[in-house]
Amino acid sequence: MQAQFAGQVVNRRKPYGTDLRRVLLDNYLLRIDAGYRRAMFNRAEARQALHGSGAFVGAVRETGRLVP
Repeated sequence: MQAQFAGQVVNRRKPYGTDLRRVLLDNYLLRIDAGYRRAMFNRAEARQALHGSGAFVGAVRETGRLVP
């Protein structure tokens, strides 16, 4: 589902830049590792995830829609 969503939002319809392509996947994988595998992550990884999420939300707000 996540890959399909990212494909629709970033690749096919292209309302957002390609720099946002991996944000959802990377954050999802980080969440899986931290929540289910109990893997630790460092501040840099947390900061990168937060920055990517903010950029993604900002892009959605800018266009006023999630999927055109």
